[in-house]
Amino acid sequence: MFDHHYSLFDSATSKALDALCIETQGIYGYELMTQAGQQAFSLLLARYWRAKRVAVFCGSGNNGGDGYVLARLLHQAGFQSLIYRMKPAATDDAIRAAQDAEGAGVEIHNWQSGLEIHADLVVDALLGIGLNAELRTDYLSCVREINNMNLPVLAIDVPTGVDADTGSVSPEAINADATITFITRKVGLYTGPALNVRGALYFSDLGVSSELYQRFEPMARLIQPSLPERSPDSHKGNYGRVAALGGERSMRGAIFLSSHAALKAGAGLVTAFTPDVGVTQVNEVMTAMWSEDDTLPQSDALLFGPGAGQSRWARAVFTAVQVSISPKVLDADALALLAEHLNRDEQRILTPHPGEAANLLGVSTQEVQQDRFKAVRELQNKFGGVAVLKGAGTLVCDGKQVNICDRGNAGMATAGSGDVLAGIIAALLGQGMTPMLAASQAVLLHAIAGDMAAISCSKRGLTASAITEHIPAAITSLVSGK
Repeated sequence: MFDHHYSLFDSATSKALDALCIETQGIYGYELMTQAGQQAFSLLLARYWRAKRVAVFCGSGNNGGDGYVLARLLHQAGFQSLIYRMKPAATDDAIRAAQDAEGAGVEIHNWQSGLEIHADLVVDALLGIGLNAELRTDYLSCVREINNMNLPVLAIDVPTGVDADTGSVSPEAINADATITFITRKVGLYTGPALNVRGALYFSDLGVSSELYQRFEPMARLIQPSLPERSPDSHKGNYGRVAALGGERSMRGAIFLSSHAALKAGAGLVTAFTPDVGVTQVNEVMTAMWSEDDTLPQSDALLFGPGAGQSRWARAVFTAVQVSISPKVLDADALALLAEHLNRDEQRILTPHPGEAANLLGVSTQEVQQDRFKAVRELQNKFGGVAVLKGAGTLVCDGKQVNICDRGNAGMATAGSGDVLAGIIAALLGQGMTPMLAASQAVLLHAIAGDMAAISCSKRGLTASAITEHIPAAITSLVSGK
């Protein structure tokens, strides 16, 4: 069922929805602007109730108009609100909002560098979704001065300096404490560098009819839980056999992290295949040696790459995996081998981090991060199957749809975290999920387990094994819908 609350849109669609709402719902643009200002006002009262003096920075467009409305509401409620405008309001609705604010007694000043501003809180209503290139010199100077105030900043719609479509950030951008966005969830606020500056994120659809959203195709969707309950009348054979191949002697731990995670994610049987016989680090994980003359083990899902290296053995595994018709997950060293031997496979899930994605696409890591949506689509188009672009706001793409994860934390940037994710994906793939569903649910499960681990371990002390130990609790939360 379509639910616009989980759909993410680009700026062009946001503008089109705004116009369609005005056209079909009989709502004037200024009424929507007033509602936006009221929503920002309510958030400000709840989150920044100690603030008495508020400096509202306004641009000349409708985003600035939202700021004028907010400043007026603050003034009428007894706050000291001051407006600093980059340029006079230029759209009809923003002009009306500016006139109403001035008529209510709000002080409006033309911003210039070096102004001495006394405030407890700053509101950024400069550009919103209006950024389509790097910031001009005057806006850049203003952004720097706002950031140097060391005050909390509430951004209206999108922090100035953030691209609403890609999540890329200008060399400098407003460092917001919180952002409230309207009508649509802007896709760029959910992944990549934007997460460093957007702060806590709030959303209001301003009462736009749900039917109107169905006329537009979302750019991405937030991953929602879709894990089934287990049948009481079941056995380990119902939950898949996972064969995990990797673990050169110096990197044995990686394959066991993956294997352990696969068990914790519900796989019926997990066997770790390594170049030679090794001692398992997890009692329940079966171990075996795989040699270049062997056929691939029978399994419901293959995982290849964690700790595999790029030796003759690893290359032999890679060759065997490429001709297998089993669903498979390629991670870590397997991705480096794939970059050397390009091919497509619709039954395959790739799990690169930005650096690995750059290697696969023949571009720089910076280019990947500047437009993660473009990168994940190109990965899928080039290699087939499902591409998982890891990082803040992990993306999952099957060529038809992009899913995005809005859970997880910075503590998960730790050695072995990706191995754990690969194991979870393999487990769900082995349980019969489609590649897209398995990858999406695994990404969400991994992120929730990481959030749970961060609560008990702290973000700074988070380890991959701690994430693994919280997988069962994360599954319970997903299945129960909590």
